[in-house]
Amino acid sequence: MPSSRGWKAIELIELSLCIPGLLGPLAGLDPAQIDLPAVPALSRLLSRADRGRGPRDAFEALAGLGGYPRGALPAARLRYLGETGGMGGPGELLCADPVHLRADQDRVLLFDADLNVTAGEARALCAAFNAFEADSGMRLECVTPEHWYLHLPAAAGITTTPLPHARGRDIDPLLPAGRDSSRWHALLNEWQMLLFQQPVNQQRQQTGRPMINGVWLWGEGELVDGQTGFRTLWADDPLVQGIGRHLSVNARPLPADPAHWLASVGPGQHWIHLTGLLQPLAYRDLEHWSQAVMELETAWFQPLLAAVRSGRVQRVSLLPCNGAVFHYQGRHRFRFWRRDKRFSAYLQ
Repeated sequence: MPSSRGWKAIELIELSLCIPGLLGPLAGLDPAQIDLPAVPALSRLLSRADRGRGPRDAFEALAGLGGYPRGALPAARLRYLGETGGMGGPGELLCADPVHLRADQDRVLLFDADLNVTAGEARALCAAFNAFEADSGMRLECVTPEHWYLHLPAAAGITTTPLPHARGRDIDPLLPAGRDSSRWHALLNEWQMLLFQQPVNQQRQQTGRPMINGVWLWGEGELVDGQTGFRTLWADDPLVQGIGRHLSVNARPLPADPAHWLASVGPGQHWIHLTGLLQPLAYRDLEHWSQAVMELETAWFQPLLAAVRSGRVQRVSLLPCNGAVFHYQGRHRFRFWRRDKRFSAYLQ
């Protein structure tokens, strides 16, 4: 008999699959009235997995991923780090992403889809902004055409709403709050008028494209020590890439499919972050949302369940960012008493 010293624990692959928007919310719509896709692999996972309490939205999930305080994810610093490799300098840093604001009766709605901002347009608008605010100590930086950052000499004294939570919604209850909120509301109005007047926007209006007539401030907070047990993070989201850099964890672009992922991954815990459902859901584009869910079924859920069944993957933890988490292991496939429910039974 070999001594106990001769035994070595076998470390297996565990995957946390974060897909915000997978189970809604459907904003009061009746699932029975929606042409939902047939997703047998996903339905089996949901029906036979162990269900627990999970993150309520993507930002809470990412805070948990990095060991940051709940509700205090410094999104601007982390996204900037993911995109530039830098920290953004002294003072406060905010995401100040370009948006289209549209009046709708007695409210103003926010849109950021299909803006297709060019690099030249972004540079021109940021230059106009910086000339306007030359004496204030504020500086607008366009790191990418659709990801802008506001550098401030001191803390803004506000709390904000993440841009993904404001898409398609009335902005009034979502504007910055805090001790200096009235000042920032006035500044946002000034900047809206400034951007409206720029030649870039006049040209966009003449060609039937939505104007870039606002910036959305969000992501406040400073970096604090974090920690994670994950060996690799897989995402195209620069925010996740920034978490990887901050925690010195290998952060890689999304793999094409589970086969490519399994071919390159080693034992341990891994995180995959898929965000493609958020935008169609926010704008109530349920046709494209349903199509995207169907694509996930064939590209991800079917191969992953096969990998769990074969023992290649020990566990898949599905985080739909709706307050629940579903842990699925190979032995769960024998839970025959749990009949597979329809996908619609899990939608909110």
